[in-house]
Amino acid sequence: MKDLATKADIKEENKMLHAIKLDSTAERRLAKFAKQQGKSRTAFVHELVNNVLHDWELFEECDRRMADIHSGKEKTYTLEEVERELGLAN
Repeated sequence: MKDLATKADIKEENKMLHAIKLDSTAERRLAKFAKQQGKSRTAFVHELVNNVLHDWELFEECDRRMADIHSGKEKTYTLEEVERELGLAN
């Protein structure tokens, strides 16, 4: 009979292990914030990395949009223009 993998086993297989070296100050800060959040250091680092990656993706999108605005590819509108277009102007 074949062994069946559990959902936890499958999730674990999809994770990559990364090792980082922290100086003692960074390690203390990490431990402090993880404890404040009630998380293990590993869980805290996992969340931190995901949040930073998400932020970088947002920054990249903002940069692309600003470039489009500056090049004239994308137009911006004032509040007055939007209100007028929607019939909300006084």
